[in-house]
Amino acid sequence: MIVWIFSYSCPAQIGETKEELTHRYGRPSTYNPKLSSLLKWKEYKGVLDDICVFHPNNRDILVYFKEGRAVLFRFGHKDHSPMTDKEITSTLHECLEKLDWVMISDGGKYDVRRWRTRDSRVFAYYFLSHSRQRLPSMYDGPRHSMLVQTAAVDAVYKKCARDYFNWHKSYRRTRWPDLPRE
Repeated sequence: MIVWIFSYSCPAQIGETKEELTHRYGRPSTYNPKLSSLLKWKEYKGVLDDICVFHPNNRDILVYFKEGRAVLFRFGHKDHSPMTDKEITSTLHECLEKLDWVMISDGGKYDVRRWRTRDSRVFAYYFLSHSRQRLPSMYDGPRHSMLVQTAAVDAVYKKCARDYFNWHKSYRRTRWPDLPRE
């Protein structure tokens, strides 16, 4: 229990090196290259170049790097259970020294809570339960996990989501023309 509290009391992970994160969370495990990874997406080539996974205290923390610095985190419980509001708040505060998060959305139509820092340099998403949409959306991330990413990574994420949504909308119209329009 004391280790868990300590891991939540050390802010400023965005921009840290793998060595600094190893000091915080312990030795990372090697990421299985057979698993899906944003490193395989051509859209992310310029903003991500390395990946590792940490497993502290019943959590999985997937970290992407650019030029040796952490730029994207995905936090979640090992058992994929929901994060509590207190855990979500602690995770947001864990990622940055300044605690200046602004909520953009509390869930809404896509069941995704969204935040940004006051200066819009970092963005965060918490994926709630399954979307209420009839068909999956690009905003459907791993259930009950939280993404925290720099603005550069977020710009790519939003572009991919927008492209996917536009493709999905036109595909749905041709495949299921009787579905109600959004």
